[in-house]
Amino acid sequence: MAKGGGPSLLTLLLIGGGGYLAYQYFFASTSAAQASAMPTPAGPPHVTPPTAAMVASAASSTALDTQFNNMVTAATNQTPPFASGSPDQWGFYYAQGNPGMTAPTPESAGWNRQTNYPTNLSAAQYWAAVVPLISKAQGLSGLGAYGTIAMLAHRRAR
Repeated sequence: MAKGGGPSLLTLLLIGGGGYLAYQYFFASTSAAQASAMPTPAGPPHVTPPTAAMVASAASSTALDTQFNNMVTAATNQTPPFASGSPDQWGFYYAQGNPGMTAPTPESAGWNRQTNYPTNLSAAQYWAAVVPLISKAQGLSGLGAYGTIAMLAHRRAR
């Protein structure tokens, strides 16, 4: 073995084996003893059935997340993949990924073509601005997981 090549395989195995034995002796045995000393519950845990609002919110989140994923997939399937652009461009990819649906107009999302029209939006930035309009137009509640993350990122960026 060449000199200065680092620790040998045998050294590494010995150190790893010693660490494992120390873990088993000091930590694993006390954790098992503590776990066996815990009382078991008398009956099954009480589970609250989901309410209609909880089910509707989960369905809305799934629908909105699916729409976001469809939009991003339509954009990234281009050659070269589309990653950022104007609200009109993202609206086009929204409609491509979600046939039969139309994206909100840039003006309804608060962009003015003369003053604050962005030309370099990411998917998350676009989604943060339009998901409240999309959910309202489709009668959905919530923002979906991606919409919530995008909204938080959008607020932090301001």
